Amino acid sequence: MKLFEYNHNNIRSNEIIKNSLSCLKNMPLKGIESRATPIRKYITSEMSSIGWSNRTIIHPETQISITGILNDTALCVQLGNVSRYYADLLKLQFLYQSKKCSQSIYILPTYSFAKLLGSNISNFDRLTKELKIFKKIITIPILVLGFEIEEK
Repeated sequence: MKLFEYNHNNIRSNEIIKNSLSCLKNMPLKGIESRATPIRKYITSEMSSIGWSNRTIIHPETQISITGILNDTALCVQLGNVSRYYADLLKLQFLYQSKKCSQSIYILPTYSFAKLLGSNISNFDRLTKELKIFKKIITIPILVLGFEIEEK
């Protein structure tokens, strides 16, 4: 998997970040079809194998969730419609302001790979551009990771 990184609001590198990056960079995605559901399941399964929780409810009165959490770091994996990443950002900001996490990792396809998955899919290029605009509003530190599946 080819990764692109964007550091929003100075995420600090630690063992969780290092292990997650290593896991993602070493994922053998050959043979995974270029469809969102199998890719998402594969990524979340691999991240789970290094300690990430599964789906995590962010507040006991709702079913609103994020992909996972590990210690003080939240995780979102988004391969759906571009409108969904706004909800993810609200959820991450809520967790941060509630002191339930201190940083996050956000994984999504690059613009060029998102086009292969469908139309109007969330993508790294758009999210990073818009995070720069909302830097003072979305204050949680986020390591945004854009991915592409390399053809070999």
